[in-house]
Amino acid sequence: MSRRILLLAGALLSVLATGCDSGAGAGGAAPLQKQKGGGAPPMPLLERMAAAPGSVAHSGRRSVWVSYRVGEETLTLAFEERIASGGNGRFRIVPEDVKEPWMPASELEFFKLLQEMRDGFMFHYRDFLVRDLVRYQENYETRVIAGTVQVAEKECVVLEVRRLEGLRTWYRVAVDPETGLVLRCEEFDAGDVLVARTEFLQIDTDHAPAPEDVDGSDLTETPFDPAGDTHALLGFTLNAPTYVPDGYRLRRADRVEAGGETWARLVYGDGVESLFYLQTRPAPRAGLPVPPVAGASATRVIRVFRLGPWTVAQANFEGQRMVVMGKAASDVLEAMLRSADR
Repeated sequence: MSRRILLLAGALLSVLATGCDSGAGAGGAAPLQKQKGGGAPPMPLLERMAAAPGSVAHSGRRSVWVSYRVGEETLTLAFEERIASGGNGRFRIVPEDVKEPWMPASELEFFKLLQEMRDGFMFHYRDFLVRDLVRYQENYETRVIAGTVQVAEKECVVLEVRRLEGLRTWYRVAVDPETGLVLRCEEFDAGDVLVARTEFLQIDTDHAPAPEDVDGSDLTETPFDPAGDTHALLGFTLNAPTYVPDGYRLRRADRVEAGGETWARLVYGDGVESLFYLQTRPAPRAGLPVPPVAGASATRVIRVFRLGPWTVAQANFEGQRMVVMGKAASDVLEAMLRSADR
């Protein structure tokens, strides 16, 4: 695999894992402009924001821009995408023009294919959403910035969203007050440097998309009860983490089929951000030795790396592969992994 493909893979994971729907526009970091005025947003607006993604039919075109690091190199990825949502759980996201970096035709097709295959993940987890209103109110401070902005010809309220404890990244979002849809989201790191932006260039909320434009594609998922007989469903016993950071709770548990393997996926949320715990027991491959099932100290391997604003920790514990991913410190993710080693 070429170095460009490796860099592209890193960019894809960074975009897919970004907690806000990153966007294009002016490529590069913008300094934080301190703004006065505003206050807490009215509750009906937060309620509309929580309900909008799954209940408001809309279609449009968005620009996506994200800054990410591969080793010591800082790179950018910028492209446009079309989105259509029926407001009933059916949706589709289709990538279009890639602005940055330049790609030959073969790599461009590879990029678009991967994006379309993962549109379910992007719709549910990549974009900035108020996923749990109660947890959001417990964990986040929201401030209304004075004035309004125009995004895709709609007058939007501007909110500044910061976590009360822990996460140092923060968001500035432009929300259509009539629908509750986030039409622009900017994510900043702890140094107030812009790392991601998404913006609707055009949006239609007056007409429902045609049925053929919302195919309802998504990951193949089967919900299950983590406290039940997981071995019968998964083919292995789930070792759910016993340690989870403060402010997070289990939102869902699914069996996911991917790459010919069965994975358990647990999603923990704090109201906006998500932490993912993935576990599988890879099937033995022809010609390769079967991993030992005893002596964890001999088989334990933990690797931690960063992709954009996300940290990924992965481990092999006695033949089982486990991954924790989210916007959290590496020691927090490692603690989650070690709490699953039993």
